[in-house]
Amino acid sequence: FEQNIEERQEVSLAEGNQGIPENTGSKEGMEKEEEEGIYVTQPGDTLSSIASKGEVMGVPLKWPLLYRLNKRLFKGMEADVNLPEMVLPQGVEFNFVTKGQQARNIQSLPENRWVVNVVSSTTQGRIVPLAVKLMNVDYYVYISMAKVDGQDWMRLRVGFFQGNILTNIKGKSIKELLNISNIWSTKVSSDEFREYAGYQIETEGKK
Repeated sequence: FEQNIEERQEVSLAEGNQGIPENTGSKEGMEKEEEEGIYVTQPGDTLSSIASKGEVMGVPLKWPLLYRLNKRLFKGMEADVNLPEMVLPQGVEFNFVTKGQQARNIQSLPENRWVVNVVSSTTQGRIVPLAVKLMNVDYYVYISMAKVDGQDWMRLRVGFFQGNILTNIKGKSIKELLNISNIWSTKVSSDEFREYAGYQIETEGKK
């Protein structure tokens, strides 16, 4: 992880004067910094704690969305169940989708509300390795919450697709990738779509 960070920092330094305007403290500079969505890790930060910050995503379970945007930092790491709570080195730049970007993304996206429900669990232990494996081949993964018979469940989902037929095709590919069978397709509510779909941006190797 630290080696990947060093490589990324070298790239940032090399490109720093070519495409990123210097922040002189002006209003324009601060707006530009906010629009870029960059968070610099502090002592004790984890993926979950960063995702929980109001200026980032505001919800700790949105850590997969943060991981997906920054997965190059984790290249070669094992998908340990403790990944969301792993303490990160200080001073690392993480990209995130700002609230403004999220709102614009929602406005521009077609309301394709079909998703593949990969697994449901009361703990993240089963979810984390599957989520990382899916994100490493660039599926758009998120974790939603549901209450069933008074118990809180986490649902690992992949989206967002147009129609049941396409979703079933994606579900079949996911079954083969993960070697699990209990996968199903569903059309989520507009609220769930608006909560999670706006974090989609272009990444390398997008499916």
